[in-house]
Amino acid sequence: MSQAEIIIDAKCYLSLVDLISNAEDKADDKLVDTLRRIFRFLSIKGDHAYINRTNILRAIISYLPILRYPIEKVALILKDFQTIETNREQSEFEDLEELYNFVWEYTENASVMPVEDTAILNSADTIASESKARSDKLSYSKKVSYFDDDEMYRFVKSYILVLASGYDHVDDLQPILELVSHNPDFQLWDSGVLVPFRKYAAYCHFYNLMPASFVTYIRAKVFEDQFMILCDPIVSGAVKDEALYRDWMSQIIIPFMIYKQNGTVLLAKLINDFSGHHKDPLEKLILWKSYLTSHIEFKHKLLKPSHDVHILNASASLCSCYFISLKYEVSDSFSFVKAYKLYDEIEIFANVLLDKLDLADTNDRADVLDLAYNKLNISKYPDFEAFFMSSENELQPLFKPVKDRVSFLLNIVKTCKTLFSINKLTLGKYLELKFSSQSYDTKETEIAKILLILDAKNWNVILDAAQIYANSFIIDKEDKKSQIDELTITYFLKCKLFDEISNIYFEKGMSVSSEKFFELVYSYLWTSIKGASNLNDNIGKLLEAKKCVKLLQQCIKTSTVSEENKREFTKVQHLLDAFSKLKHFKIVLVKGEPATPNSLISKYCQVSNGEKFDLMSENSPIGLIGLILEQNPKSYLAFEKLYKVLNDLLLFCEFQFSNHNFYFNKLKTLCIESALVDDNFKFAYESSTELLDYLIAKNSMHINDMWLTFFQVGKYVSPSWFNDEYQDKSQRIQVLIKQRDLISKTIKYIQPQPNAIDNSRLMLGQFKKLNAEIESWYLDECENPSFNNNSSKELISENITNLANEIIGDATSTTTQASEKLSNLFVSGLGWAIGANPH
Repeated sequence: MSQAEIIIDAKCYLSLVDLISNAEDKADDKLVDTLRRIFRFLSIKGDHAYINRTNILRAIISYLPILRYPIEKVALILKDFQTIETNREQSEFEDLEELYNFVWEYTENASVMPVEDTAILNSADTIASESKARSDKLSYSKKVSYFDDDEMYRFVKSYILVLASGYDHVDDLQPILELVSHNPDFQLWDSGVLVPFRKYAAYCHFYNLMPASFVTYIRAKVFEDQFMILCDPIVSGAVKDEALYRDWMSQIIIPFMIYKQNGTVLLAKLINDFSGHHKDPLEKLILWKSYLTSHIEFKHKLLKPSHDVHILNASASLCSCYFISLKYEVSDSFSFVKAYKLYDEIEIFANVLLDKLDLADTNDRADVLDLAYNKLNISKYPDFEAFFMSSENELQPLFKPVKDRVSFLLNIVKTCKTLFSINKLTLGKYLELKFSSQSYDTKETEIAKILLILDAKNWNVILDAAQIYANSFIIDKEDKKSQIDELTITYFLKCKLFDEISNIYFEKGMSVSSEKFFELVYSYLWTSIKGASNLNDNIGKLLEAKKCVKLLQQCIKTSTVSEENKREFTKVQHLLDAFSKLKHFKIVLVKGEPATPNSLISKYCQVSNGEKFDLMSENSPIGLIGLILEQNPKSYLAFEKLYKVLNDLLLFCEFQFSNHNFYFNKLKTLCIESALVDDNFKFAYESSTELLDYLIAKNSMHINDMWLTFFQVGKYVSPSWFNDEYQDKSQRIQVLIKQRDLISKTIKYIQPQPNAIDNSRLMLGQFKKLNAEIESWYLDECENPSFNNNSSKELISENITNLANEIIGDATSTTTQASEKLSNLFVSGLGWAIGANPH
């Protein structure tokens, strides 16, 4: 070009810029027509030094007044430009000078055009440089040689940055946006940048929030700033509803993050920049979960995240669960409710990862099994990014985006949800127990803490909790299942859950042998017996002992138990049977204190190792029977019950019976003596007669051992007989006759013994005394006129004569027991029975 042409070119450029700068929306607007003519000229003649495509578009960006000139006309200008560029329409101007003359006619400020050529060129250069600088700031710096679709998109994208200062609603830009709506690049940009802001502004308006201006958003220097504008309602706490979180994420945040292809960095920024209401880590987790769920479920046809992005998010998401939980667990606001909510959110989160992501299915856990973990100092990681990226973080193997790691996290939170309310198990504590070198005893203590709160209502839950704990921290590393089950049975016994023990041991099964089970229950049975405060087996400790017996019966019936244990079981059964009967009697060993099972066992059933049981000792079961007879008037009438008690106690003591009848006879004599104390001669006589007849029939030598009982019955003197007013002499004579019959029969059948002379004399002496009393009574009655019953006279006379002759004859040839045994009469408390006067 010649110098003259360059000057004309510059003048034309200055005139056009002046026209653009002063453009207004008026009826005689000449800008659209002028630019249309210029575009035709350029499409045919090509670009010039000043009048060219680049400078014209830059001038529009830099100088067109957006508030005075309607956006619809700008859209028309651009559309004309593209159409002319494509169709290459014929220009009406032959050269640049003709074009200049046409433009100059429309110029508003022609008078300010410089006169000097140098000034004209300088002005043109200055304006061109200035417009270039402004365009560069708006990312429109590339020279334009052809205004096609891509160039249109570049221009519109930059021009929107200009329009944003005057238009706060994206929808107002629709005339411009429609120009590039078919462009794939614009579609991506629109979906990832403009649409998120449009919905952000709409949500803010709906929820009465104060949104950022469009110009602030679209002109943000870095995309992180744009991201935080979109996230501000979440970050500030203005958005709290989880459903709104998801909508916000899926419609605003996720499209933006996918467009920027830097999701993890942006997500870390979002988590780390939380403030205000969202300092609570739980809120962070809910937000993160909402993000990931929305990300995975994002269905936009043009925005399909790559597999790599998903995997990266899975790793970051796994890490976030550990980071947020560990941070939260050491915070002051951590509570049961928040803990459950936290672990519930993580569980949902982990399930989303498993269900929605195409994660590798691997069981390679070598790096996890080798993980050496001590309590992590979470405070040394100031933010999530540091925690996620640190090579010193010993939990790094847990962040691997594979199904096994997600399942591991899922198991952790399920365990924590179950156990937190019981033993405050947190995710951090779980990791510590799982991967640290704590001893079995320490872990068993934790199980004991769980079992400590057992009761009839929660046993199922607590049992499951204990099993979960054991499976998580003990059984998979050590063969300790049987020990845990033993501990479980022990605590169930302590909590008196006997029916439940039957259920879990016999029906569900446990890793405890029948012998060990027997040992545990038998031990607790004795603990119950020794701890019982009374003999009532319908309440308290003895009831527990009865229930233990039921368990032992079931064990013996369904399992193999040693003969020794069976023998011990039989013994304790007899003991409890005895207590069940003894509860009906008053028994006092120490004044003011009721007898207890343990005190009775200690006093009446204790046999030292190697010693023989002395049945006749007062510290024997016979001694207990004597105490019962002494403290319970008329208890002798319950002979059968007393005999069963005696028999059960002897079986418990493992007394070797050489002659069962001896103990029956001994108890019979005690009851006879007790009846005499109770002034019940009828019972004493009938029982003595039955006993004597039985011994005679058996030709038993035990008659010699029982003589004292018969002697006492024969010496019986009713207290009423000492009453001066006692008139019923006939009743007394009937007693005397019965006494004489019993004494006479006893004398007759006592067997000769080397030391029996004195006892025979006592028996014979008593017989003579009774006979004399009867004879005296008879003589008195004979003198009484009322005594005229001949048959009675003959009977009495005959009895007296026959008995006297028979007994006196036998006495000379019969030996009796040693005289020193007479002292037993007084020891037994029946001294009155051999003649002591009760008065």
